[in-house]
Amino acid sequence: MFKKKTGIVVHRCIVRLFEDFSAVEYEFLETHKGNYLMDRLCQRLEIKEKDYFGLRFVDNTKQRQWLDLGKLIVKQCKDIHQLIFSFRVKFYPADPFHLSLNVRVLLYKQLKRDLNHGRIYCSSNEIVTLGALIVQEQFSDYDENIHTGDYISNLRLSARQTDAIEKKIIKKHSERTPGQDPITVIDEFLRISRNLETYGIEPHYVKDHQGVQMYIGINYSGISAFISGKRTQHFRWNEIRKLNFEGKMFIAHIGYMDTSREVKKYTIGFKCASGGACRYLWRCSIEHMLFFTLPNCQNACVNYGGGIFSRGAKFKYTGRTEREILNDFIYTSYSPLDGNGLENKTKSNSVPVTPSSPKGELPYIRYNSLPRSGVSILDTDIYNRNQYLMDFSDLLAIQSGYVKPQQSNIECHDKRHFFDSNEAHKSYSNYIPPSLNKEKSNIIKYNFNSLSKSTHNTNMDGATSLYKEFNNSKNTKDLRSLHMCRLFFPSIALFIIIMTITAFLIFESNTELFDSIRHAPEITAFIDNYYLPLKKFIKGNVIN
Repeated sequence: MFKKKTGIVVHRCIVRLFEDFSAVEYEFLETHKGNYLMDRLCQRLEIKEKDYFGLRFVDNTKQRQWLDLGKLIVKQCKDIHQLIFSFRVKFYPADPFHLSLNVRVLLYKQLKRDLNHGRIYCSSNEIVTLGALIVQEQFSDYDENIHTGDYISNLRLSARQTDAIEKKIIKKHSERTPGQDPITVIDEFLRISRNLETYGIEPHYVKDHQGVQMYIGINYSGISAFISGKRTQHFRWNEIRKLNFEGKMFIAHIGYMDTSREVKKYTIGFKCASGGACRYLWRCSIEHMLFFTLPNCQNACVNYGGGIFSRGAKFKYTGRTEREILNDFIYTSYSPLDGNGLENKTKSNSVPVTPSSPKGELPYIRYNSLPRSGVSILDTDIYNRNQYLMDFSDLLAIQSGYVKPQQSNIECHDKRHFFDSNEAHKSYSNYIPPSLNKEKSNIIKYNFNSLSKSTHNTNMDGATSLYKEFNNSKNTKDLRSLHMCRLFFPSIALFIIIMTITAFLIFESNTELFDSIRHAPEITAFIDNYYLPLKKFIKGNVIN
């Protein structure tokens, strides 16, 4: 971080690529969001499907995090002395062959790292096959004059690499068909890797309700639980109803349909090493579920995590979903010069021709024949009735002696409702609406005096009644607020007393009635994180 002469604070960061020895340096301002770095990096690497990638960093609590592209970089990376990002694949696609060649090559590099660091757990034969493909891609075809001795000893291929596995890889490399280009070898590597159970898995180490050490992996298909590298449980995204966390406990609400076509629901919990690791696991799960299940990013809503007794978290998905990326790929695959192109589609003949889209063979259609300003023919009766009331109000103004002659600025063609432009200078006193005959106008003149006399009394009575109603409503609101204040505090006190007694009965009694409640993931997390420390504090400080 440094300041320019203009006073603008500029921050610097280092972005590591898939090879640890290759890195780039960028500068950003305090107002820049995560998208700024991602766009510049993807432009440099010529990546179109940038939503599959992400920037990972380690925060001040030594917890790994993904940079949120929709938030400010400075707020996410507080108190970090040297800011280093790692450019990695964030969402592993179910079918890599729908993506561009450049993205497939970067995915191949990521999978090589996963195999080297032990994130891809597979059998020895699969390690030999994948290792031979890596050697084929780097050293080309096997040549006994060049590839002599233990030529792959300096090449790190797998976390379980041994001398016996290296010999098998050399033998497998010598048996491969010569003449294959590197792209064919990379595609074969991707085809084998995507069928593995640990494909696209980032291990999150947790414990189950019995305290057994295991790890959770998340990928395009759902959430999986592994023990000693073998998958023991798998929950698909369509079976997961809700994801939440409470303290260190990661909680998943599962619902599935059994053989009898009945929906079964249950809750499963996993205890993480810390609260930060639990929030990170929750966020990764939510982000993967939204990316692989939502039709578009517009349907993404704000997701809230954390229970009543836990510090909550909020997550808003940003970027495109996988379905949007694939739809854009299909859309761009059409050629505009092709007969099947999207731009050459003509209008269907079944659509009727309307005046808004006339054709050359219909010259007799006139736009003036349609009603204007959105007024339909059915509205003419309402329009005439409103005009009659307007004429009646003008006549009352004439009888009261208030005449306000004015110039008409409205051009109209219907003389039944408006003044003609040649008679705009005439006074209202000489005008009798044509909708009223002489007999009606005499009746109005006769009754107008009595109407004007009673107007003042009527207005006074109405104002008095409105004032009384206002006072009555105000008194009612005051009484209602008083009753709410009297009921609120006793109800809160009663609720606290009932919850305290209930918690004491559940946590301290050994009755079998509360066993199902006591072993629930939320209650287990509450006991470990809050109840037992509070009980210890009360015994040590209050009672003693």
